[in-house]
Amino acid sequence: MIAAQGRTPYRPDIDGLRALSVIAVILFHAELPVAAGGFVGVDVFFVISGYLITQWLLARGGASPCELLREFYLRRARRILPALVLMLVVTAAVAWALLLPADLVRHGMYLLAAVFMGGNFAAWTEGDYFNMAVGFAPLLHLWSIAVEEQFYLLFPLLMLVLRRFPPARQVRALLAVALVSFMVCVAGSWLHPVANFYFGFTRAWELLLGAVLAYGAWDGLAQRRATLLAAGGLAAILVAMLFFRRELHHPGLPTLLPTLGTAAFIAAGRASQTWVARIFSLRPFVITGQASYSLYLWHLPALVFTAYALVLPPRGWDLTAVLAGSALIAFAAWAGFEQPLRRARWLPRTRDFVTASLVALWLLAVVGITWLRSDGYPRRFQPDEVRILDSGVFHPDARRCMSLPVRDIAAGRLCRYGPANAAPRALLWGDSHALALLPAFESLAGREGIQVYFAGRSTCRPLAGLPERARCDAFNGAMREAVTKIHPDVVILSAFWAYPDSRFEGEAGGKPLTFPDALRATTRDLATVTPRICLVRDVPALRHPVPHGLIMLHRRGASTELLTQFDPVWRDAQHAADEALVAFARASDVTLVDPKSLLCTPQSCRIESDGQSLFRDSNHLSVIGAAYVADSLAGCFENLR
Repeated sequence: MIAAQGRTPYRPDIDGLRALSVIAVILFHAELPVAAGGFVGVDVFFVISGYLITQWLLARGGASPCELLREFYLRRARRILPALVLMLVVTAAVAWALLLPADLVRHGMYLLAAVFMGGNFAAWTEGDYFNMAVGFAPLLHLWSIAVEEQFYLLFPLLMLVLRRFPPARQVRALLAVALVSFMVCVAGSWLHPVANFYFGFTRAWELLLGAVLAYGAWDGLAQRRATLLAAGGLAAILVAMLFFRRELHHPGLPTLLPTLGTAAFIAAGRASQTWVARIFSLRPFVITGQASYSLYLWHLPALVFTAYALVLPPRGWDLTAVLAGSALIAFAAWAGFEQPLRRARWLPRTRDFVTASLVALWLLAVVGITWLRSDGYPRRFQPDEVRILDSGVFHPDARRCMSLPVRDIAAGRLCRYGPANAAPRALLWGDSHALALLPAFESLAGREGIQVYFAGRSTCRPLAGLPERARCDAFNGAMREAVTKIHPDVVILSAFWAYPDSRFEGEAGGKPLTFPDALRATTRDLATVTPRICLVRDVPALRHPVPHGLIMLHRRGASTELLTQFDPVWRDAQHAADEALVAFARASDVTLVDPKSLLCTPQSCRIESDGQSLFRDSNHLSVIGAAYVADSLAGCFENLR
């Protein structure tokens, strides 16, 4: 086992493999079925990156530590920063012109994170990569760039420590770290899948796998063995790209298939050895691979901004045009901007390059911070668009009422509306969908002379006995205590009942616990302390966020009918929840009210009134929308006085 010395040999077939990887990722983000597992292209990139940077570090083994680190970090900066900064500047300009206020604030978070090598942490805060609406996050893909940047920051230091040992001991040390990383990754894929997907350490084993290959243990394979190894590796990669699905625990045990396949491809040797390497060394593959970084950077913003403007993801010829256009931009940026700076044809002096990079990053950071701390600058839009934006909001007390301390809730210190000394009291208990209806109940409270108390927690349904989150259990327990303190004349339960699924919830005492079981347990418990219970049927989840859709479609003079349609993902679950609520109300002594009765037909829902949006997004009513359905909720207060 001999470390590479001197100049590292160029492998055109590896550039060809990069081409395959970036194409797979692009097709996955374009939501084409042919690349259902295209997300593993990133894993292939990780293995390749680990191999190439370790190969370079080993070739510079005779350099002093300071010289090695200086040269390594400068090379990485020239490789990463020019293309990244250009893309961030252009996307920031497009975001300013196109994105709605909340989305501009969100873009500011991603922009700031990208500057400080934290794109994976920004994405982490937003949840599961596979369930996120990519259409509103044009910089989501920078999570993988951040993982590599963080690895580049630390890995040379580890190699400096290891280089005092013989190569065999270095490999064993790297394998030990990789094994620990892999074990944490496998455990995380089951216990904390979102963090596991984005966390640098749970991805480190993939880069370290490539690093071990750089020591050349596989050099000198016989032609036949090299061919079998390359073909087998390629087959493993293609199987993963074609047949992996989002539901897999990835990264984890299944990720061994594409990563070991990549390792086999690399270990098989140079282009002259195998037919696989010769194919991937063809000029179109090589050129695409050399521009793969730019292709990766530009494709998602192009897809996202197009989908944002069209409201629907591009399909057919629109999708073809977007992909072709983003490829042209990427190749132009690669040849005309990235390469001159990377090869030091522009800004050849290190001081000039570093200064220019720091200034550019500082300016981008200022923009990111400014946007993140702003209201999204709604006055960028036309007056009729501002009217839609102004209507698509929550109750002004939303933040306070949804974050009351549990101890205050248990003591009965809730948000309160209506006349101060009115005898009848109502308590509204639920999640963000209950919050969306708060303006309606506040209006009814003033009209009917009733006090309304409210506290809520996002994604916490007011149901007893379900395996909900721990914070939901604490909140619901505190609300139960609040009922005993306030002694309301009616308790109103409102929620996104279909979340996560109304037909089957989990187990209690070894037996299946259904949605009606949870309703029965909750209302039976409340009936001991309040004379009346009112259940609120939910409004449907629509296919698209309404304010965004209205503005974009109005700009194009297009029909807004598609915004009125129900979301097929949630339609069945919501229908099941409705059926359960209706059946339960018929068999129980509870009141059932239905805001949909004033808002929707069986096929669609009204989404605007007098130029104002009735929805805040795709499934929460706005303040205007709540006022629109207020009369349908009056049944909760009927004969209360």
